[in-house]
Amino acid sequence: MAASPHLAELRMLCLILNGMSPDGVAALVGGGLPSLEVLSVWANPLGDVGAKAIAAGCRLAGLRVLKLSRCGIGDAGAVALAESPALAGLIGLDDPEADIGMPIQELLKERFGTRVRLEKWNAPKGQQGP
Repeated sequence: MAASPHLAELRMLCLILNGMSPDGVAALVGGGLPSLEVLSVWANPLGDVGAKAIAAGCRLAGLRVLKLSRCGIGDAGAVALAESPALAGLIGLDDPEADIGMPIQELLKERFGTRVRLEKWNAPKGQQGP
């Protein structure tokens, strides 16, 4: 799908609750969506492997908003997101149910600062951030 020349100008893609696998998201972000600004893949079983695939998505330089709620992201996936050169322009990132430790939360804050709302990462399970 992502390799289709008809998607070169796609700016927003929402693939919610469709069972996308880590391999599926890797194929999606590796296929070249140069104009993509918003990617919402929440409620898919991506886990750390899927987060790492997104982080490695070298063709996501225009991505501004990434929604990963209920994707099972842990410390390893969060570190990959924080260290990704492809996500340098990110201004929105959320996963209120992520199971990541405080040192990794601090790494995310250090990388993205106020450009990214991280309070949802700190919310107790089942609650939204402010």
